[in-house]
Amino acid sequence: MKYVIWVAIIFVGLWWIRQQRSGSNSPLNKKNKGSNVMLPCAHCGLHIPETEAVFGQHLANGNPAPYCSPQHLQQHEGRA
Repeated sequence: MKYVIWVAIIFVGLWWIRQQRSGSNSPLNKKNKGSNVMLPCAHCGLHIPETEAVFGQHLANGNPAPYCSPQHLQQHEGRA
């Protein structure tokens, strides 16, 4: 009988360890709470999240051109 209890404790322990490893802290199992569109900088081509982009006055395909930084915005629009 005591072996059955030990086996049950081991199985519960292994189950608990597996739950901790594959829990909500795991980046693979996190649900994407909002898709983050990546846009290429019109100056250097670096892809940045839409929420962090700086938009300029020049239009690209009817939309304001995204830039990765205010410096690239000034450099690109200053020379065009």
